[in-house]
Amino acid sequence: MKARHTLFVLLICCCILPTRAQELLAHVTINTKSIQGEDASLFTRLEQDLTTFLNERRWTNLTFKQEERIKCNVQLILDGKNGDNYSGHLVFQMSRPVFNSTYTSNLLTIQDDDVTFTYSNSQGFDYDDNSFMWNLSAIMGFYANLFLGIYFDSFSPLGGTPFFNQCQNIIGYSQNQGSGWAGNDSKSKRNRYWLWENITNPSYVDFRNFYYKYHRLGMDVLSSNLTGGVGTVMESLKLLQEINKTKSNLYFTSILMTSKSAELINVFSGAPEAQRHEAQSILTQLDPANANKYAKLE
Repeated sequence: MKARHTLFVLLICCCILPTRAQELLAHVTINTKSIQGEDASLFTRLEQDLTTFLNERRWTNLTFKQEERIKCNVQLILDGKNGDNYSGHLVFQMSRPVFNSTYTSNLLTIQDDDVTFTYSNSQGFDYDDNSFMWNLSAIMGFYANLFLGIYFDSFSPLGGTPFFNQCQNIIGYSQNQGSGWAGNDSKSKRNRYWLWENITNPSYVDFRNFYYKYHRLGMDVLSSNLTGGVGTVMESLKLLQEINKTKSNLYFTSILMTSKSAELINVFSGAPEAQRHEAQSILTQLDPANANKYAKLE
């Protein structure tokens, strides 16, 4: 088990082997309860098309064994319909295994409320890396690349850069194709554009450094060095604290805390008192709306 995991990390860091298997193992569901009366077979086909797109497309030039495929969950909830035009929201969640354990750590969970697309019996599932084909496939391609970027960042410093570059490419050709893509169409700065902007802005590079320090240097060593691993997780939190001092209430900070808060409480729950209190203080600064949750660390 240890040797296989080490080999996998080396493959990720070196990026030199050809692809022999796809990378993602996505479970896709579509919820149509709010638009009852629609032809169920239409959305069964869409669900199958989305699953095929995510799971059978080759996203990297790496070799993945079946057991190494990256698990993610995708739920498309449809809220409205006007002819062949649909609106709804998308929940995208991806996890990462923790070295030498059966535990999987949630990398990120995102809810996108700006999902609009057209769909009919004659609709094909068209996607191109370099040009706009269909809003739903562009959205799915954006999130697949975003999560792959985060995944690879968690194994090597800034290892996800090629995938974030592809996110930028998708944003570029989708700017005028629907809501959620432009930097000026959300007063709260909480859409796909700002998600990408936050995680790739050089001023906030410690978002990306957080993932490597937290996972590869922290969580992955807990089984062999509990004290050291928890200490490194604390160091990763301090990276987020420094970003928060520079710019509070960033979109990515709120998403990250929603995704990680329960795990962070568990990590620090058995730590020495001084460390628990320090973690509580930092977490409350990063996520003041949920201060009551972090009171468990008192």
